[in-house]
Amino acid sequence: MGLIYVFKKQYDQAISEAERAIALDPNSAVGYRGLAEILDFSGKPAEAVGLAEKAMRLDPRNRDLYLFLEGKSYNQMGRYEEAIPILKRHLARYPNTLGAHASLVVDYTELGREDEARAEAAEVLRISPQFSLDAWMQMIPWKDSAWRKRYYADLRKAGLKCKSREDRQRPRASRRRCGSALEATFQSSREYAQPRDGDCPVAAQSACSR
Repeated sequence: MGLIYVFKKQYDQAISEAERAIALDPNSAVGYRGLAEILDFSGKPAEAVGLAEKAMRLDPRNRDLYLFLEGKSYNQMGRYEEAIPILKRHLARYPNTLGAHASLVVDYTELGREDEARAEAAEVLRISPQFSLDAWMQMIPWKDSAWRKRYYADLRKAGLKCKSREDRQRPRASRRRCGSALEATFQSSREYAQPRDGDCPVAAQSACSR
């Protein structure tokens, strides 16, 4: 329920719902993961890091799963050097987490490592060949407008495109399929690509390929 509210940009309600879930089950790694996601979107990344680490302690077998939340929160805090190895460790096991590759684009761009930023942008396009930066940004419910602008600018600088003329001219049904596929890739705290070792079965992310 909390994530539903955050995607409606009702941040306080989202936090309250997530905290209520944890109160009902204080040993739930999933609950802490959800609250960490909500706090990151609500402009409280430092708090999100602490909760992601709590989820790791409760569920050490799936530690690499929660590293994405920690890494992208470090991004928002401007701790780009620290975020890189965390996100890479996550991607070693979940190579198709689109948001993790996008976060690395930001890290490398902010650090002036443009070749590496473009390589990560290529990974985004590998996962979602028809990726639209506009559509992606519309789905991300970050509250901090300054961070949204920086994130957008960094992805665009690395070569990820806004809505193309061809995309605008596509039939509405085709655009809807693309949007649904991008939405599937965005399930960062709920659905990840199948890990390489087959452990911890989770839903595979879709790619906007039609």
